[in-house]
Amino acid sequence: MNKRFKFRFQHEYFLFLLPLFFVLHGFTEYFPAIPLQDSILLFSCYLIAIVLVVLLLTFLFSSFRKAAVFSFSLFAINFFFGAVHDFSKKLIGHSFLIQYSFLAPIIILLIIVAYICFKKSKQTFNRLTKYLNILFALFLLFDIALLTYKSAFKITKPSPITISCTDCAKPDIYLIIADEYAGTQELNDLFQFDNRPFEDSLTKKGFHLIKTPKSNYNYTPFSMASMLSMNFLPPMKSEKINDEEINHCTNTINAAPVIKAFKDLGYVIDNNSIFDIDNIPTKVETRFFHKKIKLISGQTLLSRIKRDLSFNLITRFKMRSEMKRVANEQLNDLNFIYNNALKTINTESTPHFVYTHLMMPHYPYFFNAEGKMNDVLILMEGEQIRAKEYLAYLKYCNHLFLRLIDEIQHRSKQPPIILFMSDHGFREFVEPVDEAYHFMNINAVFFPNQNYQGFYDGMSNVNQFRVLFNNQFQQHLPLLKDSTIFLRE
Repeated sequence: MNKRFKFRFQHEYFLFLLPLFFVLHGFTEYFPAIPLQDSILLFSCYLIAIVLVVLLLTFLFSSFRKAAVFSFSLFAINFFFGAVHDFSKKLIGHSFLIQYSFLAPIIILLIIVAYICFKKSKQTFNRLTKYLNILFALFLLFDIALLTYKSAFKITKPSPITISCTDCAKPDIYLIIADEYAGTQELNDLFQFDNRPFEDSLTKKGFHLIKTPKSNYNYTPFSMASMLSMNFLPPMKSEKINDEEINHCTNTINAAPVIKAFKDLGYVIDNNSIFDIDNIPTKVETRFFHKKIKLISGQTLLSRIKRDLSFNLITRFKMRSEMKRVANEQLNDLNFIYNNALKTINTESTPHFVYTHLMMPHYPYFFNAEGKMNDVLILMEGEQIRAKEYLAYLKYCNHLFLRLIDEIQHRSKQPPIILFMSDHGFREFVEPVDEAYHFMNINAVFFPNQNYQGFYDGMSNVNQFRVLFNNQFQQHLPLLKDSTIFLRE
């Protein structure tokens, strides 16, 4: 029996174990954010790629064992590059040693040297084969145990808040998030801009504008997770935002107590946002953070090259056609959400809760105040510090927001509740400013009965739905302290 076991470990199982471990480790780390079927498909793609590379190298090396070990080395570099690169950044900072201009030639040189050595080598690599098989088998067992533990004990959902009101009116409720829409004071102080014409238009439509409102977080996933869970989030494990923290936020948003409360009240949920909510997937590609399967694939060398080097090449050499393609993809997603928000205006008797999240006036600043599209150079990553273009885009967006609100008010079967607010203020400054400006947002609420009891000056987003449930559905939820948490990217 021992001989048989020993014999089996001399085969090249590591070719199968390597991609299996890489995908399973990512699936376990971000569980339950990544769909199982997507993980299986990703593993299958990696396995097919390894098989093809091994077949090609077997022809070149005239040895399956050499081809297998060399292929393992190539794919290990690809799979683990992101983790090693990120760790190196934390360890040595932004040194030239971690820049692609240094790393790329080194990696290419190492591969060439390794290929020559493998070609000339007479080694059988038996001991290395057994070692790799055993090592990755142990890695897999550890991740399987960790996944089992997470599945049974570690997945904590936000505390549910039971809302019940049998005799309450149940109007449609529209949550419209204008991403990075700066508050009145920030626009006055830092942009010398008076936004009263827009605010007056909202007032004429029956809106109540909360004075000096603020978000609780200065980063979208955290702000929305806190708002929709009606609570503050657990303290971050690290000083800066990372994929694990964002993953926690997206899980919280998907299973948010606010959504469950509306479902308990008999509401239908409509998702026009950049997040999955109540397992209703977003219909657009989110480019500002990784989600789902990209939490795994985004760590590979090829993905990092595509993300970082391609961007640097496009911007450095001003490849306008590529810039335009990237900008158009983002604009198409924005137009899709806006148009879908118009399509999902409810004309039925069953009440709907509609969450619309528009990346407006968040960069890219597509248009000027007159609606003319800005030059493609302004629309690329890194140009978000253009305060002048941001302000012009905000003026343009004001017209779109008013149009959407008009359509909701006029086309709804019953007068709806509308919450028009932003997740945080403008935060892309060339020179440092008081951190308080990052949280200055807009918060305007429309109730058909014009009863705005409970809404107060200085209110923060975490209390938005607590006040709404107290006001509209006769609840007695306590309010939380209106504090802010500054996050660093």
